[in-house]
Amino acid sequence: QWQALLPEIIQKHLVSSDLQVLNGAMDTLDVILRKYRSVHRSEEVLAELKGVILQLQEPLLTIYKTACQQLVGGGGVGQVEAYTRLLLTACCIFYSLNVVDLPEYFEDHMQEYFEGFLKFLGWHHDAVKAADDDKPGMLEELKTQILENLTLYSDKYQEEFEPYVQPCVKSVWELLMSLDSRECQDGLVSAGVHFLSTVAHTKWTPSPFDDPNVLRAVCEKVVLPNITLRDSDLELFEDNPQEYIRRDIESADQDTRRRSVMELVKSLSKFYADQVTGILAEYVNSLLQVQSKPDAPQESEKAKDACVYLVIAMAVRSQSRLKGVVETTQKVDVADFFRTTLAPELTAEPISTRPIVRASAIKYLTLFRNQLDATVLEQILPSVCRHVLHEKAVVHTYAASCIERLLSMKEALA
Repeated sequence: QWQALLPEIIQKHLVSSDLQVLNGAMDTLDVILRKYRSVHRSEEVLAELKGVILQLQEPLLTIYKTACQQLVGGGGVGQVEAYTRLLLTACCIFYSLNVVDLPEYFEDHMQEYFEGFLKFLGWHHDAVKAADDDKPGMLEELKTQILENLTLYSDKYQEEFEPYVQPCVKSVWELLMSLDSRECQDGLVSAGVHFLSTVAHTKWTPSPFDDPNVLRAVCEKVVLPNITLRDSDLELFEDNPQEYIRRDIESADQDTRRRSVMELVKSLSKFYADQVTGILAEYVNSLLQVQSKPDAPQESEKAKDACVYLVIAMAVRSQSRLKGVVETTQKVDVADFFRTTLAPELTAEPISTRPIVRASAIKYLTLFRNQLDATVLEQILPSVCRHVLHEKAVVHTYAASCIERLLSMKEALA
């Protein structure tokens, strides 16, 4: 039934000069076409999608280009808001129409679309930026959708995307450098880092990551800041432990900054393992020096916690929720790091000290339980059991989960 309405929507509403009518029609199309994001590729789907694209491809490009031109030209607040909404919806529809297969029309007009994508990754207007520190505005939503479009092409249509790799990576890098630690930008940061991860997973000619200075800059200015807990994360640990745990577990739906940069490290390590491990090992050593300073206890605890997650990011090659880590890199001695750096944290008194580090140490133990000797597991188990009574919900929840996993390893503890 909706397909019968499509010609009417296109012919009557997508040509309207009334921005309210136009936005309403585009919103309707966006909702309808999102179905293609979750369907399996088949001849039936491709045939249906082809019929939709033939009707919509030219009007969509016209609307996209008009919105870009109007926003570049400026205008009043109301006009900027209306055209930003229009451009955002056009980018959403672009994704839905390209997610199953690369349509010929979109391939032919890649340059027009990508010029706009790159332009608006660097665009800013106060009228549409986030009004609150914890909720994204239309500006952040627009840039996030553009990043998702770039990621789609870099992942699925690599041959067509290759000429755009260098300018896209440059624009995304500049965008990430312009962002701060506010929660309203979390989704945008994660989308940008996810794009870099997707690009890093393919060996392009030339690759933007071949330059050692680029690798160091990515590690220093993207990985390290986003793997370190922010003040808002510390507040979550204290005041909303269930949400902290939900974000921290690997199977959570929501991409966090920390999880996204850990995936970036894994992607970079596919072709640049020695370089990335060497750079991050330097930062681990530096952070261990910071965490040993007693005059700044909170910064010390954050530094130690960041070390734990950097080592996890460097070491893990594959894992499952039931078995933990099943494959690690030989470049990182995960057992030695636990014995020398984390086990003392779990045996230290009083038990109430450094709860964030205790939580991350228990998580590390849970993840790498298959890589640790049975003797080590037996020795540390009583200390983990003590943490079931810890006053912090994150700590005692992680401890209970860890005990369950350890006790299931009958052979290791026999």
